[in-house]
Amino acid sequence: MNLNLQDKMCLSLAGEVTMEFTSQSGDVIQRLHMSNHISDSAIDILLGLLARDIDDKIVSTISVGTGGDLNPATGLDTGARFAPQDDEVQMRQAIFDAPIAHVETDSINKRITYTAVLKTENGNSDSINELGLLSEDGTMLSHFITPADPVSGRATKYEKTNLLYMVVRWRLIPAIRRS
Repeated sequence: MNLNLQDKMCLSLAGEVTMEFTSQSGDVIQRLHMSNHISDSAIDILLGLLARDIDDKIVSTISVGTGGDLNPATGLDTGARFAPQDDEVQMRQAIFDAPIAHVETDSINKRITYTAVLKTENGNSDSINELGLLSEDGTMLSHFITPADPVSGRATKYEKTNLLYMVVRWRLIPAIRRS
């Protein structure tokens, strides 16, 4: 008689993004809070961290872009919102990479929140509709495309000018399931 014992554990990862545009006096002008899409390449980050490749796989950047309507395979504008794809490994059209300024770990609720701030002179555009959470070597952990505009069907665009700050908070929520 053979006895084969094994313990299986599944790790799931979910997340949410909050994007705020604030005036120089600190008033919130516009706020968006939604779920994000975890990329297949998140496994590359996990493997790198387990292999102690801290220099390359540490989560370090929130990228801001304008590629919410671009087909990642062709790079062409589709004329409508193009949802994040599982196999995307990079931003479609990055305009500014903001270093993560603050990391908050909630050990009670088992969550981590990354915060990046774009100053008034950074990332100015009238077409912001894409965000990415990236490791130091540019591996994409998570991707966010703004929801479709109900009238045009295109990814909703947000404007950041040199009169506004943009604060992005990206919360990740891991969960473990054993079988």
